[in-house]
Amino acid sequence: LTTVTNASISNPIDFKFIRKLFKTTDKTLVVSSVFKDLLIDAFQLHPSYFEVVHNMVNDLFFEKFKPAVYTSGDEFVFLTTSFLKKRKNHKLLFDALKILKDRNYKVKLRVGGYGPEENDLRSYVNQLGLENSVEFTGPLTRQQVKQQLDFSHAFILPSLFETFGVVLIESLASGRPIISTDSKGPRDIITNENGILVQGFEEKQLAEAMIKLINNYSQYDQHKISDQ
Repeated sequence: LTTVTNASISNPIDFKFIRKLFKTTDKTLVVSSVFKDLLIDAFQLHPSYFEVVHNMVNDLFFEKFKPAVYTSGDEFVFLTTSFLKKRKNHKLLFDALKILKDRNYKVKLRVGGYGPEENDLRSYVNQLGLENSVEFTGPLTRQQVKQQLDFSHAFILPSLFETFGVVLIESLASGRPIISTDSKGPRDIITNENGILVQGFEEKQLAEAMIKLINNYSQYDQHKISDQ
């Protein structure tokens, strides 16, 4: 749980108990290198107590593999799926999308998921004049996420913090390249061959990454991405 690395656990007794728990297990498995480092720092423990085992991806994302085709001038479709809450940082993505639209890029964004920020996010999209470019799909089952990926060109995740990012490997399994802010966990996932890791949280940086991916889309080997 990410809660062990922030101020939500502040009681000294809780802190002592958790530290003892880690020390008395044979091994503690963590989902990313960054999360391992955070736990080591937070509880002042030796690295040998922890081992990184990345999250798994459901088999269905490998089924009926269908590469996406994009021709310059066509509409480019991005997908993002997550719980609609502030940590997922959707407004940054909408601001970046606005930049692309102002530069006359034909682009669409599908937003999957639900949560407490939905009404505010819908209002923000309208405020930016993006109501024809952003589609809120509502909550999605895993099968529906797969279907959305099949009809998208790429996946994008603007989160402030992730311990891993299962949605990213779901996209990769489907062969779709990914863009993510450097929210820590994705560092274990993203390479030059499968996507772009954006340093910083500025809309211009994210917009430039989106443009770069669109302009170089044919260079991404979707079969190789899925295999990897």
